[in-house]
Amino acid sequence: MKIIKRISFLSLVMLSMYSCVDEKDLQLTDPNAFTTDNFTVNNQAELLAFSTASYGDLQIRGTYARHAFFIHDGMSDESNATGMEPDKQQMHDYTLDPANIGITRYWIACYQGIAKANGVLNNKQLITSAPDDDISQEDKDQAIGENYFTRALYYFMLTSRFGDVPLVLQPVNSLDGTPKSSQEDVYNRILMDLDEAIKLCGTKVELGNTNYGRATKGAANALKGKVLLYLKQYTEAVAAFEAVENDPSNYTIQGVNFADNFGEENEHNSESIFEVNFSSEFSENGDGSAWTTNGKGQAETTFRAIEYAGFGSLPVGTELTNAFEENDPRKDATIRTDGRWKKYTYPDVQIPNSGINVRVIRMADVMLMKAEALNEIDSEGNKTEILTLMNEVRARVGMPNYGSPALDPIFPVNSKADILKAIQHERRVELAGEQVRLNDILRWGIAKEMIETNRPTVMFVKDKHELLPIPSLEIDNNNSLSAADQNPGY
Repeated sequence: MKIIKRISFLSLVMLSMYSCVDEKDLQLTDPNAFTTDNFTVNNQAELLAFSTASYGDLQIRGTYARHAFFIHDGMSDESNATGMEPDKQQMHDYTLDPANIGITRYWIACYQGIAKANGVLNNKQLITSAPDDDISQEDKDQAIGENYFTRALYYFMLTSRFGDVPLVLQPVNSLDGTPKSSQEDVYNRILMDLDEAIKLCGTKVELGNTNYGRATKGAANALKGKVLLYLKQYTEAVAAFEAVENDPSNYTIQGVNFADNFGEENEHNSESIFEVNFSSEFSENGDGSAWTTNGKGQAETTFRAIEYAGFGSLPVGTELTNAFEENDPRKDATIRTDGRWKKYTYPDVQIPNSGINVRVIRMADVMLMKAEALNEIDSEGNKTEILTLMNEVRARVGMPNYGSPALDPIFPVNSKADILKAIQHERRVELAGEQVRLNDILRWGIAKEMIETNRPTVMFVKDKHELLPIPSLEIDNNNSLSAADQNPGY
């Protein structure tokens, strides 16, 4: 009885204490959660701080600092490597599973970038209501438009490699998680976001060189054209590519040396449509280095130069080396004599922290994509324009024209199928090592043939390896996903 009385008394004391406390005092606030309660945008500095965060996740290990190269170049038929770190070797050999750390980091980085873009797009009133005396309407539109662009880019990076993915557009305020959306719905959202970016973003020339690296109207049109090409909406793709051609920023490959697209000099040149900024200035003495975790922030450097050239982690495959025609200067600009990559590297191959920007989309890519779309629409009727586009790319490096006696015996252009093979060749040698080859051979439906032919030790399983596995970390922690949501074969 004494025990019961004591428990009862204690309960009464606790109840009386609770009754004296204001319920508001018991509400806990997550200090890490974004809140607009005490946040305002009053000047240019605050606008930039609020609106540009979503770019940061393009610079980290999961994306263009490291893993994006191995996921795209390493899983194509461009390279042939052994002895890499296990997660990268598994990707390269198509023996990966849902626990692969590189795949997981890529997934996380993309969704981190999406969350930051959503933070802006769901709180646009902070920008639209900002005072006009320091922030012009053009600045407000640009800030909003570029977050539509980055969200579209991240979702393109996800859905083109994973297929159906969770389409997160609002803050996640519950433990329920987000189910997968169909790839069709994801692509529809990407196109909607890009249309908003096209409407709101300024052109490259309007933004000026102090804003290089920010999304532009040209970048949004170029990405839109690429997405539409993937969706086989060829007429619409051509319209988007023509918008790039007609952009007042005058994107062109004329006067741009091919090799100048892959070094620290000549970044954001007239061929560059969108690139991810890096800077080796942040890596002195290891401070700001992507190789360290010293609490001083994520580096604005990439591992690519040291891994592709210094370590030779992903050497160029023999088949790619042999794909270049005799005397094509792009071969020497792409591949070192020892078989390592030359693009995006320094003459001194041992530089550990690269500041070379990654060109995500450049004009030569757009020209060849437009040629491909025109070939699909009406090969014979568009032949003159198709060959003009392809030959302009070749003229830049002094190679003979398609449709000429010099090239006809190797790459004739007498039919739609002939022209497609010529485009496939031109894209392979022009864009090698630029994270486009894998998606190209996947959408052409020749991935299994190319990978197994050019890398005989690899088995590409049809209806499985076209997609990456959804990371097990996501399935374990997203209450709206289960093992049944995993991509086929994993």
